[in-house]
Amino acid sequence: FDITFWNDRSGSSYGQLKAMGIGCEAVFCHVEHASHKSESTLKSVGAKIVRVNGGVSAMRDALTRYYVEEAA
Repeated sequence: FDITFWNDRSGSSYGQLKAMGIGCEAVFCHVEHASHKSESTLKSVGAKIVRVNGGVSAMRDALTRYYVEEAA
């Protein structure tokens, strides 16, 4: 896996997010933390968005589910 994190509160730009959306197989978004602007940015480049409700364990479960189903 090549997992990259993006956070608009850490000084990362929406241009960086757009580039990530173009280059990634899938983008996993924490629903509680993703802004409408970030989701719109990803949608504008056709990124495959996987929405995750919950904390770190929910993210882990979503990643596992996604890659196990893709490998099957």
